[in-house]
Amino acid sequence: MVVLADIYDPHTIFVKEKLCADLLNLEEQRGGIWILTGDFNVVHRAYERFNLNFCAQTAMGFNRFIHEGGLIDLKMGSYMFTYFCHDDLKLSKLYKFLVCFNFLSLHLNVVVTVLPRETSDQFPVLLSSTTVDFGPIPFRFFKLWMDKDGFSSIVANTWLHFEGFRTSNSLLVAKFKHLKMKLKEWRAISYPKEVEDRKMLKNNMDLVDHIVKSRAFMDSKRVER
Repeated sequence: MVVLADIYDPHTIFVKEKLCADLLNLEEQRGGIWILTGDFNVVHRAYERFNLNFCAQTAMGFNRFIHEGGLIDLKMGSYMFTYFCHDDLKLSKLYKFLVCFNFLSLHLNVVVTVLPRETSDQFPVLLSSTTVDFGPIPFRFFKLWMDKDGFSSIVANTWLHFEGFRTSNSLLVAKFKHLKMKLKEWRAISYPKEVEDRKMLKNNMDLVDHIVKSRAFMDSKRVER
């Protein structure tokens, strides 16, 4: 049995302790493979917070919960923090993946990556396995393609000029396959430009983000002086 729990830990110390106790009881009763993930609203050590108060009592209780539950906090790559507040440059590592030893015995090549954030104050966190092969990527049609230049002409020309001599059902299937191939060719030309445009926008957002962080940091230093 695999238990996947999405946690949003409360802020109150008493409620935190009760939640940890309930989770430990469930784990002991049901056994199996446990994966706990989510915003735990607590950190292990002081360096996992920046410009935020560190509560040694909640950290001690959280570390005790991990030890008693036989859990492992998977290391995260890419970014150190998972929460960022623009107002006064508050950074914290709140999102975690806690797994039991049974999970690691089945999935040895798991990787946890903190992905770049866009507009949210939370960084997306991804748990993935390098050993899983899902096969070829299926073809997906997105409605937004219909608003792009060239889409209508590609569909109309492909559909009208397709020739074949089969039964009506098999001919329809062949026309759709041919249309899929033409759409893939069209996307192979237009997609790289979209990637570059999105990359440019992302770089501009990162630059603004960096400026905001730098100004907030300098302002905090002036206040300290």
